[in-house]
Amino acid sequence: MTITIQPLLTSMNIDKLKQLCANQLATLDTRLAALLAYCEQLRLENQSLHARELELLAERDGLIQNNEQARTRIDAMVMRLKSLENSNEQ
Repeated sequence: MTITIQPLLTSMNIDKLKQLCANQLATLDTRLAALLAYCEQLRLENQSLHARELELLAERDGLIQNNEQARTRIDAMVMRLKSLENSNEQ
């Protein structure tokens, strides 16, 4: 009685393995391309958001400045009104 050992990798198995590897590489390539495209999209969106943030901060600074100017003018008007009121009472 002789025992024959079949080779683990026959030419058919090698061809299947090559095809499997090729399919996995193609899938990986597709997924990597999609990931790179998504990263670029996120980079552009991030850049846009940073630009918008700078615009909003500049607008906020302008509004704060306008508010302070209005407050100063109102305080001056109140002082003048009080002064007029005091001079009319005397």
